[in-house]
Amino acid sequence: MTTIDLWSPDAPTAFLEEQSDGLGDVDRLRAAGKASWRSYSQALRDGPPISARASWARLIFDEGTTSFDPGDVAETDGGEVHRVPAPLELLGLPDLQRRTALLEVIHGHALTLARRRRWDDGPLHWAYRAALATGVSWGRSSRPKSSPDRRHRATASMEVDGAGDGWMVLTVTDRDGRVIVQSEPCSTDVSVRTFNAAARTLRWQGPATVTMQAWPGCPWRRFDVGLRVDLP
Repeated sequence: MTTIDLWSPDAPTAFLEEQSDGLGDVDRLRAAGKASWRSYSQALRDGPPISARASWARLIFDEGTTSFDPGDVAETDGGEVHRVPAPLELLGLPDLQRRTALLEVIHGHALTLARRRRWDDGPLHWAYRAALATGVSWGRSSRPKSSPDRRHRATASMEVDGAGDGWMVLTVTDRDGRVIVQSEPCSTDVSVRTFNAAARTLRWQGPATVTMQAWPGCPWRRFDVGLRVDLP
């Protein structure tokens, strides 16, 4: 078991709202849980392994579900899919409290699965503590790319905010790691694949200018944005 997700779309909430004429509370809750389930799942991958038939589990928030009983194994492509109660009251919490509360919800359901499937729950507790230690945050950073004159290094980074949106930032540092200039955050798709593709577009346009695409291959024009920073 390496991933427990909330069936959260990777696209920005602004795009989802445009496509669906607004988001309901359950959709917003799923989106708000991205940092929680991604930090928990990252810890599952990094920590002690869980011996389980399924490699992933998906928890679908459902207003019509009042309790969670995993029942017998219901595998789909090597994973399990379950409907769970939607704790809509968490939407009113401040950001960090909401992230932490959603992490606790995910962890609680994971422990229920562990009891029913007879997994060792030690790795789940380890992952919960590790996710808490990150501040219930999740993001990615690229390898630094040196300028032609080797005086500076550029790095792309992406982090998920409390609403479930991904934000890409381009940062230039000197050789000692001091930040020289940083771009404004730019909206992007929240996925490792998109981030890796974006990082590959990072280019030095001479010794004083860096560019990259925040969301390569984005099919929606207004989200297809390039980042550029110029050294002072």
